[in-house]
Amino acid sequence: MTPPVYRQQIALHADPSRVAARPFLPSDTARIERIAQRILALPPAQIAALAADIRARYQGRHRDFDTILARHAALVMPFVPSALALSEAQRFVIGATFTLEYSIEAAALFNPSIVPHPDQSGIDADARRVILSFRATGEGHISSLTFRAGIVSAEGLLQLDPPEPWATLPTLVDHRHLFPPEVPLGERTLFPVMADERMGIEDVRWVRFDEASDGPTWYGPYTAYDGQRICPKLLATQDFATFEVIPLQGAAVLNKGVALFPRRIGGEYVMLGRQDNEQNYLMRSARIDRWEEATFLRGPQSGRELVQIGNNGSPIETEAGWLLLTHGVGPMREYTLSVDLLDLDDPSRVIATLPHALLAPLPEEREGYVPNVVYSCGAMQHNGWLVIPYAYSDAACNVARVRVDELLDALR
Repeated sequence: MTPPVYRQQIALHADPSRVAARPFLPSDTARIERIAQRILALPPAQIAALAADIRARYQGRHRDFDTILARHAALVMPFVPSALALSEAQRFVIGATFTLEYSIEAAALFNPSIVPHPDQSGIDADARRVILSFRATGEGHISSLTFRAGIVSAEGLLQLDPPEPWATLPTLVDHRHLFPPEVPLGERTLFPVMADERMGIEDVRWVRFDEASDGPTWYGPYTAYDGQRICPKLLATQDFATFEVIPLQGAAVLNKGVALFPRRIGGEYVMLGRQDNEQNYLMRSARIDRWEEATFLRGPQSGRELVQIGNNGSPIETEAGWLLLTHGVGPMREYTLSVDLLDLDDPSRVIATLPHALLAPLPEEREGYVPNVVYSCGAMQHNGWLVIPYAYSDAACNVARVRVDELLDALR
């Protein structure tokens, strides 16, 4: 019997007003020069008026607007004649001309993941401060990573912090995304800037990994997509302000949806994957960045899994075993969520599989960018509850909760 599942009805929808300021750089450098020449040809009074108009209409839409434009202007200065003699107004207009606004959530906000926040101070002892990440999709189906903070109560109910009005992009230095500390978490946006992920940072599955002497590290396996090929990668952070990008190498990292266990097992890192695009596999490695072999874990078993199965985030440790949230794709390409129970010491052994779907799209959740889908990139256990943020039909996000003991009873 499937245990009762309680939905919160939070209904997080995409907000097209949240725009990020990105460089606009034509690939033809001769065009950059022509645009710059047009700017330099404007009389000083017209340049000043244009700069004032840009500042009046756009400054309130971004944090530190002048600094953003100065950074973008610097990108094109090698192609600007007499760059050293430019006035402040000319540099400002050049920066604005080579900047575009990108609505990061214009198309969809979906596929959430949840983990404990690094800062647990100032809240009730039986509550937990958390971080949720989301896949945000805008024009051209480019996917970014966004964040929201909140608090989960003792009853497993999530209360989110108010949304931030701005979307701020980090600085990329040596495969690290860097945010200034004054930028709030809900404003931080990881937009794909590397060549092998230029079309998307997709479906990050966060997990808190407790191993290092200097504190826990949060790892986020994700799918990098360049428009033709996928490339599994790993984000690593200790504060959600600096993110290191770690490419995953080896013959076993072949497909989407890799998820890391929250600790080593038998001295090895353990990760889930779907090497054949249809079934779940288990990988082990002495190194977190190299995965050479995968062993079969489980294939489709029910009518709701006829097309394929996959994982929905890192397994959650209980006394009875690892709780693994899974999804099945069945007739009409409907996505439902269920649960497997894996052996604690040997997670390649499936102890039990929930015979029915734990979450399926409700009638009001079936319509959207991709219909008939419920999907999650990671749940969290707190105070006897399994808290599951999920997206429905790539249209919005909600949160569900289920008692862990009731779920384990159903699996037993």
